[in-house]
Amino acid sequence: MDNYRKAISVIIKKNGKYLLVNVKGWDKNVWCFIQGGVEEGEEEVDAVIREIKEEVGVLKFNVLGKSPIVHKYEFSEELQKKEKIFGANTNYLVC
Repeated sequence: MDNYRKAISVIIKKNGKYLLVNVKGWDKNVWCFIQGGVEEGEEEVDAVIREIKEEVGVLKFNVLGKSPIVHKYEFSEELQKKEKIFGANTNYLVC
């Protein structure tokens, strides 16, 4: 398997604080930035808007920038089998 899904992770900072979320089904002690896959034909900014709306219900924000570095990582073997993809190429965007 050599395919990776295109994904985004959203860093939201307001008043010196960062927003982290606990994803349904994850361990209650695991927190992360809002994240998700970029659907085929979807622009990264549109994926950011969709993911923020889905995960926290907020629509009022600005995308301030994008990291020039793409984080490439592999999923666990269990997730690779379930999702039929090897890992993700994630771009970080700041709001």
